[in-house]
Amino acid sequence: MKKKSFFRILLVFLMLLTAMSVLIFAGCARKKGKVISVPDNLSIQNNVLTWDPITGALTYDVRIDDDVYPVEENRFELPIDDDLDHEISVRVNTYDGTSEYSISLPYKRAEAKKVLQQLAAPRISMTGNRIMWSTVLNNNGYKIHFDGNTYVAKKNATYYDLTFTRDGRFEITMETIGDGITFSSSNLSSPYSVTVKDLKAPLLSLPSVEFSFNPDTKLLEWRNPYSEDAVSYMIYKNDDAI
Repeated sequence: MKKKSFFRILLVFLMLLTAMSVLIFAGCARKKGKVISVPDNLSIQNNVLTWDPITGALTYDVRIDDDVYPVEENRFELPIDDDLDHEISVRVNTYDGTSEYSISLPYKRAEAKKVLQQLAAPRISMTGNRIMWSTVLNNNGYKIHFDGNTYVAKKNATYYDLTFTRDGRFEITMETIGDGITFSSSNLSSPYSVTVKDLKAPLLSLPSVEFSFNPDTKLLEWRNPYSEDAVSYMIYKNDDAI
């Protein structure tokens, strides 16, 4: 009697084990047979990767060359700050398994454009046909716009002699030229109006001469940046000419 009971229990156990094996195998077969969509329409804008979302997605894996980054959304700001060539692909993780990686998207981040510092525009004054201005630091020369023509003054120049070919009232503008590497050219200066009569412009007082005095050596030195061809200078002490 005990022997029959043992065989019955053993038979029931074997039947249960067989049923469980069939269920497990069937479940595995179903999972193995389910096709998981691969992410597509990969696109990169402003160093941000996006792709079409996958229904049932739990997470995504973004592969950049040999590095893999798990993300939860269908977008990822790329941790790339160089301008080298990279290969990027994406796969999805679902309850049914993990997809294949998408077709690789080649990517090379564009080198960021350097923002150049803009130079200041010159401040214009004038006497006769000589246009003058104060030096703008880091200049690479100056452009002078007069009567439909453009003239170029050399680097660190502080004046330029114009030639008048007709009478009338004119406006003169200038711009400081940048080197295009660190500094960009200035905007146009405020216009300077001049009236030409008999092919001459009014003579005005020159700007003050820059000078220094050494009390120990009693040496007076000066510099006139607006008139290198001055023929003489008058020196005054307490309003009296020396």
